[in-house]
Amino acid sequence: MGVFSDQVRDAIYKKLEKACSVRSNEIAEHLDALHQILQDNFSGGSKVIERSIARRIIRKIGWEFVEIPEFGLLEYFEMVKERFTKDLQSSAMLGVTRRKLPIRQTNGRTTYSTFGLVG
Repeated sequence: MGVFSDQVRDAIYKKLEKACSVRSNEIAEHLDALHQILQDNFSGGSKVIERSIARRIIRKIGWEFVEIPEFGLLEYFEMVKERFTKDLQSSAMLGVTRRKLPIRQTNGRTTYSTFGLVG
């Protein structure tokens, strides 16, 4: 969570562990808990914080971040999950064992990354 200072990040980690029994290395599997902690502690500002976290992570995987005002952390990652699922299903239907999956489209050009898949 590079959005926060070290102090704030550590405080959020402690709250997650105490209130939800979620350690910092388990956050990806418990985004709902992170969402709740951010809402409880930052109320109206939580959407802005969640969007910043989503932007940072989506860009790290090489995708272009598109801001959708009504989206928060859970909605962005549901969208990411759907995209990965769709790409994996398309690959499986084609019987592909290695496939270049599109990860970013910019100015009509697509950047690809190769993922190993079981076909």
